[in-house]
Amino acid sequence: MKTGVILAAGLSLFGPRVVSSIPDGYTGPTAQIRDTSTQRPGTTALDIFSLEKIGGNEIDNSVLETAEATQGRGMNVSPRIIDRRVPAQDSTFTLHALNYYGAPIQAMFNKVYSVSGDVHFTPMADHIYEVEGVLGADYSAVWIEDEVTHQVMDHKIEAGTPPQ
Repeated sequence: MKTGVILAAGLSLFGPRVVSSIPDGYTGPTAQIRDTSTQRPGTTALDIFSLEKIGGNEIDNSVLETAEATQGRGMNVSPRIIDRRVPAQDSTFTLHALNYYGAPIQAMFNKVYSVSGDVHFTPMADHIYEVEGVLGADYSAVWIEDEVTHQVMDHKIEAGTPPQ
């Protein structure tokens, strides 16, 4: 688990191959998917809930953007939470939730929670969705939900036991 945060911080240095969330030549309808975040209480860490891939292709996301913005700032996290247009067509979306520390050394001395996986659905044209989640010692989850109705698209990706 801890290597995920250290790796995320290093990604901005080496620049992974990231493709646009809208494929070249696509002219059809689109929807919007927003990443989200919450400040982890009592720490400088940030919980980031992010869309990382569409159809297996890595796209720009808030973990990469935050790593770039935070680089060289010590333990201070400079969040860059993004949203993007996506094709309104049947797709597999890879989600990732993690608590992000400004300096990789912090991840070595603090609890790091992370969960990731795929959901599959067809976004509605001109609709807005958000990547939401929770991260904790006993339960972590990440999902995409409709911004207005809060309906979960496909399913939640979960680790641990949900609270009763």
